[in-house]
Amino acid sequence: MYDTLTELAKDLESFVDSNGIGYNTPKAILYGVKFTEQGGARFLNLATHGDVYELLSDPKSAQLACDNDAIGLLTCGWASPVGDEDDENSELPPSVHPKRRRVRLLVVANRELNGMVSVLRFADDAENPIIDEGKATGALADEVQNLIIRANANNN
Repeated sequence: MYDTLTELAKDLESFVDSNGIGYNTPKAILYGVKFTEQGGARFLNLATHGDVYELLSDPKSAQLACDNDAIGLLTCGWASPVGDEDDENSELPPSVHPKRRRVRLLVVANRELNGMVSVLRFADDAENPIIDEGKATGALADEVQNLIIRANANNN
C-alpha cells in the first residue's frame, strides 16, 4: 500500500511514461487505480475525452472514480512562462507564446490518502518531472476536487 499520494503519483506517472504516452495525446485520459493485496496498484484507462473539463464533469466519471481506490487525470498541452511582468507576450495564450513548452500533466487524487498531487513533465526536459504536492490551484484543480466530492457522494 502507498503511504503517500506522492508515491502513488510517481508510480502512475512512471507507468504513463513507460507506456509511451508522449506530449501530444489529443484526449485527456481518466485512469482508475486499484490497490492490490501485495501493496502495489493496477492502473486502468477508464475514459477519454477531447475536452478535459467535459471528462471531469461527466456523471459517469464520478461513478468511475467512486469504483476505484484513486484516480489519475492525464492531459497534454502548452505551457508558457508566468509571472514575468517584463514579458510583452504575457497576455498571449500559451499555444502561441514564443516561449511555449509542450507539457504533460498528471493529477492524482483519492479519498483515503487525502488531497491531490500533480506531476508535470516538459517535453524539452523530460528527465526532470516537477511534483506539486497539493499546491495546485485554478480551474483544473477545482474540477478534479469536484470530481472527488461527487465520487464521495456516490459512495454514500
